[in-house]
Amino acid sequence: MELKDRRELMKMNNNLEKVCRFLIENKIANEDLVVGFDENLVIYKDFEWDLNSKYTEVEVKDYDGEYEELVIEDCDSYKLIVDCYGHLEVETPEEAIGEIDRLLEVNKDLAKKCELLDEAIEHFKSMKEYADLCNKVYLNTMLTGVR
Repeated sequence: MELKDRRELMKMNNNLEKVCRFLIENKIANEDLVVGFDENLVIYKDFEWDLNSKYTEVEVKDYDGEYEELVIEDCDSYKLIVDCYGHLEVETPEEAIGEIDRLLEVNKDLAKKCELLDEAIEHFKSMKEYADLCNKVYLNTMLTGVR
């Protein structure tokens, strides 16, 4: 077996190990969740993630030494998210695109507000310049009248 094949095998085993460790540590049990040890598959309802695939990513989010969240994502952007309380959620690419669109809309709104704020700042700067000019004219008029 070549070194590259061994690394791939270790990565595959590592993915399965991460999934199993998370599920055992947090005592996650769900009748719709199946882990196939022989095939290295995770199946939830009608969705399936192949832990043998080099395109499947398994991430365990660890906060303060406790496993808080397990995220399994395949190459098609289907995500299985399991939290430490046993709540399971599947995020499809359409949901991810919807979230991105929502964030883009928020950014557009923020950019528009920043643009309006910049315009207001420029307006106040011109008002200050005009006030300074009026003060100079008034002072010059007073000094001319005193002489």
